[in-house]
Amino acid sequence: MQHLVLTHRLLQWGITMERQENNTYLAEDGNLKMRPLTLEDSQLIVDWRNNPRVQKRYIYREKFTMEGQQRYFHEKVSSGKVAQFIFCEERIGENGTRQDVPIGCAVLDDIHPQYAECGDWIGEDTAIGKGYSARMIRMTCDYGFRVLGLSDVVCRIFEDNPASLKGYERAGFRIAGILPGVECTDGARKDMYFLRLKREDYGYEGK
Repeated sequence: MQHLVLTHRLLQWGITMERQENNTYLAEDGNLKMRPLTLEDSQLIVDWRNNPRVQKRYIYREKFTMEGQQRYFHEKVSSGKVAQFIFCEERIGENGTRQDVPIGCAVLDDIHPQYAECGDWIGEDTAIGKGYSARMIRMTCDYGFRVLGLSDVVCRIFEDNPASLKGYERAGFRIAGILPGVECTDGARKDMYFLRLKREDYGYEGK
């Protein structure tokens, strides 16, 4: 597994994400950088989650709004109930200048003392097919194990989404079961894989 270089003091449990600066990176993996979600990212999240390509991957398929996203940030992210991150791709322009472009998001949701559920998506269509998903998942789980002290990270993926399944398996997750006939908010029903990554399988033994 590629070594993740932590480039900034890791957030301590209980400190709100809202206090972090936009350019504060928690980790870097080559040209991929991870920072906390901020309130200023709300429009970006709304645009990404309303993309039909992203929307169909989720159980919740209702239209995202600025009001709803900002409320979610204050109630969930800022309070520490979820840990959510923006991933940026470092690009070099024609004149040699470097620019960090937001391309995707990942979240550790339903956080308990020992486990949380991971989700991710590539928001920018131009970033599809570059192998970023598995790297985003690894960096997010690294944060969960090292900072939040989790023992397990789980996720759910629709059976008709082989690309996401491949990304999670590349990150070390293994299928632990099948969830039959999960109902989405639009009424559709689909089976889902239930995957799990254990702390010891990930290879992190610290506290």
